[in-house]
Amino acid sequence: MVVADSSPFIHLDRIGRLDLLFQVFGQIEVPQAIMDEVLAGGRHGAPVPDLAALPWITVVPNLADPEVLLQPDLHAGEIAALSVARARVGSLLIVDDLAGRNAAAKLGLRFIGTAGTVIRAKRTGIIAAAAPVLNELAAHGFRLSIDIRLRLLEQVGER
Repeated sequence: MVVADSSPFIHLDRIGRLDLLFQVFGQIEVPQAIMDEVLAGGRHGAPVPDLAALPWITVVPNLADPEVLLQPDLHAGEIAALSVARARVGSLLIVDDLAGRNAAAKLGLRFIGTAGTVIRAKRTGIIAAAAPVLNELAAHGFRLSIDIRLRLLEQVGER
């Protein structure tokens, strides 16, 4: 089971590679709060994907796990995504925001981010090279430190 926050959808859609999420993970669950968050961005003029049109997305009801609610600096979408991930034992959470990643680690959840998804796509042969995709993400506002970028690329022999 894979649960996702909004950022992987937004960042990969900006570079025309939303397909990587499906190719790497298959079916993905999205809490209603994430769907609402993405739709709100669209109403404010931001280019956002139409998640409702993707057959590999399942929208699930929001949950508010008491342990998740105790974590600092989380917004409603992250609370819902982490709560759903906690309810699905053994699930994988796709999250980029530092507060969300810190909370996931503290709660013992397995997680990956957008950059990790790109690396997994390279490892499984879905893409020939990770560097061009990471470069394109960076050119469209995705933040990834040079050190982390180099470590990720080294993992797939691209350094």
